[in-house]
Order: sequence, then structure tokens, then C-alpha cells
Amino acid sequence: MTTTPPLKVPTRRQSSPILLALIAVLSVAALVVAIIALIRPAGSTSAYTSAQRTTAKTHLCERYSLAADAEHIETNGSDAALARISLVNGANMLQSAAADPALDTAYSAAADSLAQSYQTMAAASSMGSDDPQYKAALQNVISQESALKTLCDQ
Repeated sequence: MTTTPPLKVPTRRQSSPILLALIAVLSVAALVVAIIALIRPAGSTSAYTSAQRTTAKTHLCERYSLAADAEHIETNGSDAALARISLVNGANMLQSAAADPALDTAYSAAADSLAQSYQTMAAASSMGSDDPQYKAALQNVISQESALKTLCDQ
């Protein structure tokens, strides 16, 4: 009768103290980088000239005006598909203009908020104009448009 040799249980390998120290140092470095990224002001415009900041604002306000005009025309029309297209297109136009790093953070935040409101309204419009979610989305669009309109002096 043959006997089966006993199974070899792998022994636990000792971690190198150098490897452990390296992992600890890299973890601390990653933590420091994350903390700096969180506390550093986002979208600082100090590196941009006054002309660059003005150009960014003008571009955003022009895009807002065009997007809002198209959205108002199409959402008051009889074609729901065109209304939704104008909302989504308007959101894309605003987000694109708001991505300019020379743009003051107040403008980019207002544009991003309106873009999100347009997107929400486009989705909520599927539920019909009597739906509470749609009504809330519409009120949010009106509020966000008012804020950006004020910033753009329109």
C-alpha cells in the first residue's frame, strides 16, 4: 500500500522591513498630496491676465445667452424632442464654456449649476408637465438662469 506524502503547508514569508518602510512613506506622501489638493483653492484665476479673464467671461455669457434663447424657444414650442435637445445642447455649451480655467469661479459654478438644471429638466420632462419632479426642475432652471443672467449683466 502506498502512502500519500503529507501536504506541504507554505510558510509565511517575512516582509522586508525596507519594503514596509517604503509602503509607509508612499502612503504618507499620497495622503499629503490628497490633503493639499483638498485645501488648495480650485480654479484660481490669479495666473491669468485681466484680458484672459474678461475673454472667458464674455465667451461664457455669449454661450449662456445663445443656450438660454434656444431653450426658451424650444421648450415653449410644440415639439418635445426639440425642447429636450435644446436643454441638453445648452447644458453642453455651458459646461464647455465653464471649463475655461481663466473664468472666475463664481461664473463657472453658476454655469455648471445651470447646466445640471437643464439636464435634470430634460430628464424630468419625460414625466409630464404636471409631475412634481418636473415642476421642481423647472423652478430650479428659472432660479439658475436668473443667477447667471445677473452675473452676465443681461
